[in-house]
Amino acid sequence: MASFVGASLRNHPSPWLIGLVALFYFWHLGQVELSVTDEARSGMIVRDMLEGHYLLPRTPDGYLVEKPPAYYGACALLGSLFGVNEWTLRGVSVLAALGTLAVTAWIVRYFGTPRAAGLAVSALASNILFLTAAREALVDMMLTLFLSVGFAGYIAGRLGRISPERATGICGLAFGLAMLSKGPLGLVLPIAVCGGDALIELRGRFWVVRRPWAPILGVILLAVAVAALWYGPGLLVGKKEFLETSILSENFRMPTGHATGIGVPHRKPWYYYAEWQGMTVLPFLPLLVAVPSWLRDPANRSARLLLGSWILFGGAFFQAAVNKRFYYLLPLQPAVAAVLGLAADSWMERPGSRRWSFLATGVAVALGGIACAILPFLRVPLAGPRGPEIVAAIARHRDWVIGFGIAAALAGVGMAAAVRRGVPALRASAITLALLVVAARVGLGDRLLGDFDRTRPFVREMTAKIPDTARPAIYPPIVGYSLDFYWPKPVPRDAAAALDADYVLIGQAHQQDLPWAWEEVGSWRYGDADRTVKLVHRLP
Repeated sequence: MASFVGASLRNHPSPWLIGLVALFYFWHLGQVELSVTDEARSGMIVRDMLEGHYLLPRTPDGYLVEKPPAYYGACALLGSLFGVNEWTLRGVSVLAALGTLAVTAWIVRYFGTPRAAGLAVSALASNILFLTAAREALVDMMLTLFLSVGFAGYIAGRLGRISPERATGICGLAFGLAMLSKGPLGLVLPIAVCGGDALIELRGRFWVVRRPWAPILGVILLAVAVAALWYGPGLLVGKKEFLETSILSENFRMPTGHATGIGVPHRKPWYYYAEWQGMTVLPFLPLLVAVPSWLRDPANRSARLLLGSWILFGGAFFQAAVNKRFYYLLPLQPAVAAVLGLAADSWMERPGSRRWSFLATGVAVALGGIACAILPFLRVPLAGPRGPEIVAAIARHRDWVIGFGIAAALAGVGMAAAVRRGVPALRASAITLALLVVAARVGLGDRLLGDFDRTRPFVREMTAKIPDTARPAIYPPIVGYSLDFYWPKPVPRDAAAALDADYVLIGQAHQQDLPWAWEEVGSWRYGDADRTVKLVHRLP
């Protein structure tokens, strides 16, 4: 039995790795409270759907949903069975992430070995951006899953692995579901990527292809038909408000930096995405040296063209938009991981390859692990507003910090020693380091981040201080939606209701709007002082 498992792990590592990653991704999923704005807003939209507003749910302050319902609907289905909480909201993202890992392995198998697919799965699972988004209650991971399925169908069709009709069906359905995840981006991005691939492959001579428009129009029409399942009824019911909020503002004004409603423009310098993309692949640092030689090898032309178009034309598309957020790069990460897996596998199998990157990375990781293990004993003072809190959190979780420090040190030593032990040891050390990054982020990172919860402790303390019969209200505006989400009973967010209530949650800057005398019961602070929310009690 042991020999069978070992042979299966060597020859087909991807399923085993995805199963192990699943355990890590689901670990501590509810340890950290939902983020104040984005994740809590997702939770409130899902709750509104479960109250009967399935087509056009709203936020507590009355804003119409901006994004399509694929993610929210999946969360509502789980929430109807297990309740709307951190596990159900983030669990949908975890499942989408695991599906994306499987699709990535499938794509790599078109170009390389099962070992390359396993390396790609490890690279993607430990990718900092992917790892973070996989455990957040946001729509982006579901968008990434459907885009990856669509690109996999396109690649299979381009390579002749499936018929054009089947490729058209897969791409059309997948890109349509991507549109139902985050709007027209689900189709516009594939047009940019696949159009860029065709531009390079045909050198601009599109007329040499026979009947090129049949599959193109088929994919577009099928994708639009799928998306119309929501956009059509939404436009009929929501009319001008839906057109303005869910179509124009979200998909046209936001990318150009002219956000309206609850949208916030994010203008960043031109090198913003390059910095983030560089950080995402750091867990696979020892194998980055394999990429240049893989790109130069003529034998990799098909993979280089298809995966490179996905990365370069997709990156150019996002770069062209004025509004930039680091998680917009998420749909490109499966292609980045596929390149890393293919390049690393080819490089490690090549005789005479220099392995100095493993030695250097192993030494650095070992030293970092030693530093982590002794950190709780040093009590190094940290600057910044949360410096003392971070030091205190490290002290509280000292055993975990020391344990992960020792694990990192051993992994670093193992990676350095693998240089003399051959290709299987090198591959195992790279995968081990990737999995250690995942385990550290989840096992240790969530424990530390959980100590910085603000809303759940505040709500527990306040609900213990006020009578069970009290019905507090929110005097808008206040920051985010986490107070709405975590309060045990629905809290109306309405100025008139707040003025008639005995207990009011109100922003510190608006306390002078209250026409009656009050006493402060508690204070919830998020960021700057002007974002502080007070719970006040109306005096007789």
